[in-house]
Amino acid sequence: MTVGEALAHGTHVLAEAGIDTARLESELLLARACDDCARALLYMELQRDLSPEAEE
Repeated sequence: MTVGEALAHGTHVLAEAGIDTARLESELLLARACDDCARALLYMELQRDLSPEAEE
């Protein structure tokens, strides 16, 4: 799974759960899973594969 795919999936799941800020929350969770990288860095690495640990 790539960073972009994880971001899209997380946003979808959170939106379906009724979270109004689903995109922001997905970005924050993914940034935390990616060794606490800055949210902006996620968009620079959308095609990068996630590590198995980050996918969990």
